[in-house]
Amino acid sequence: MSVNTVILVGKLGRDPELKHTQSGAAYCRLSLATSERWTDQRGERQEKTEWHNIMVWKKQAENVARYTRKGSQLYVQGRLESRSWDDNGQKRSATDVVAEDVKFLDRRGDNEESPPADNRPRTGRNLNVSGDFGDSDLSDVPY
Repeated sequence: MSVNTVILVGKLGRDPELKHTQSGAAYCRLSLATSERWTDQRGERQEKTEWHNIMVWKKQAENVARYTRKGSQLYVQGRLESRSWDDNGQKRSATDVVAEDVKFLDRRGDNEESPPADNRPRTGRNLNVSGDFGDSDLSDVPY
């Protein structure tokens, strides 16, 4: 048995940009920041920020691109997927989180555009923008 599940809560480092594969599937790459804060032994406040590459697919990608922007807070649940490529003779690699579930954590009104009325969360509830992410094939993504 094995488990490949990642749960992150963080803020977008830049506006999402919706793109489409050659076959027409919508996708969106996100840069999500998570931060850890603590007080060191000298009593000084410390902070460390980690950046995560997130890949969102299909309808979910369209919703994220439409309703979020730099600074938006998101809950992302997904799986890790590694990729590698050759960059002018130099081997490169990266690990992405392929999102299976994305929730907007900002309060209504924090973004310029609100979700459609029938999908708006009530106060204190999150909007689940899960979509059919199906059998996403990263080989179709133009990196």
